[in-house]
Amino acid sequence: EVRFHYVFIDGYWKVMYRTPEGWKMKALALALRRCPE
Repeated sequence: EVRFHYVFIDGYWKVMYRTPEGWKMKALALALRRCPE
């Protein structure tokens, strides 16, 4: 079961996901310029 959530750091969206080795963070490769809230 992989859990993940998105975080907004320094103007960039990143995704944190849980693996058997622990939490990992990856920058999103999506061209998101604005967040439709």
